[in-house]
Amino acid sequence: MLPAVGESEARSTLGAALDPRHNSFNALRLLLALLVIVSHAPPAGGFGEPPMVGDVELGGWAVAGFFAISGWLITASRLRLGVAAYLWRRCLRIFPAFWASLVVTAAVIAPVTTMLTGATFDPGSAWGFVWRNLTLHIVQPTIEGSLEGLAYDERWNLSLWTLQWEFLCYVAICALLSVGFVRGHRWVLLVVLALLVIPYGCAALLGVEVTTGFAQGSRLGSAFVAGSVMYVYRDRIPLSGRLAASAVVALAILASLGLIRGWGAIPLAYVVLWLAASPRFENVGRRNDVSYGVYVYAFPVQLLLAAAGAASLGLTVYTVACCVAVLPLAWLSWLVIEKPSLKMKNLVPDGRPGEGEAVHR
Repeated sequence: MLPAVGESEARSTLGAALDPRHNSFNALRLLLALLVIVSHAPPAGGFGEPPMVGDVELGGWAVAGFFAISGWLITASRLRLGVAAYLWRRCLRIFPAFWASLVVTAAVIAPVTTMLTGATFDPGSAWGFVWRNLTLHIVQPTIEGSLEGLAYDERWNLSLWTLQWEFLCYVAICALLSVGFVRGHRWVLLVVLALLVIPYGCAALLGVEVTTGFAQGSRLGSAFVAGSVMYVYRDRIPLSGRLAASAVVALAILASLGLIRGWGAIPLAYVVLWLAASPRFENVGRRNDVSYGVYVYAFPVQLLLAAAGAASLGLTVYTVACCVAVLPLAWLSWLVIEKPSLKMKNLVPDGRPGEGEAVHR
């Protein structure tokens, strides 16, 4: 069936194609969260290191995809809302479920795990695990003695370290788009992207060692800002299968050269947004968005299943079991914590009329 007159033109850009009501963002985020489980299964189950794709773990690719999606959506949110409403909604989205995951890990998953392994459970250390990590910065990664006897005993949740970077990106884009000059000149975000990509990219190209914080900030920040740039230029960036294929080829070349960490943000962001533009999976997660719950509960569940002996069934069965087992917890997180929290978003007014005007030059 031929498209109606003007239909192909109407969907010829990312902005036109990514309908806020009809897209596959939720499905993609769920897929990326499950890929993190696949990546973490080998170390959690005692099978070895995470699978690598180029110079990045599979989970690293998934997290970068998360950040690219966030860059697009969060920039749209900031341009639509005033500062107070924007920050309130961002806090509602990230903190309640995060805090709940700390409590559930410390009060339920860790004690059950120690019962299975015969390790010692320290209630005081469990309380510290919750209290000391409330700000998203993981100060205390484990509960004393609780991971003894497991193949992986370094931290209870290998995924949570990314959340502090996610929130820093929220704050940074809020600050940038609070400046009138930046709102009026979208090329400023291109400069920010270049400042994130080029120093780290050149260091990777030259084989120069950089600090962990610099590497994490540059890699995740560049993925986020790549999504942000694509949002503010959404009316000029074409929605093209050929361009998406070219981006995939670019990613393959960068991966073969070991340069994904430094230079992969832009092509990866385009591929993810191109996939999200399809409404084919729009009903996945429309009513129950469990992706965040999957992300914050997956690793503790993986350690619990390892303690229960699931890893003895082999890597494939163990990985599938982890994916299935985390879904009920993620669903409860959405139903009991996340959805009720989001209902409080209107307690803070959206903002002054006109404050959400998009950058345009």
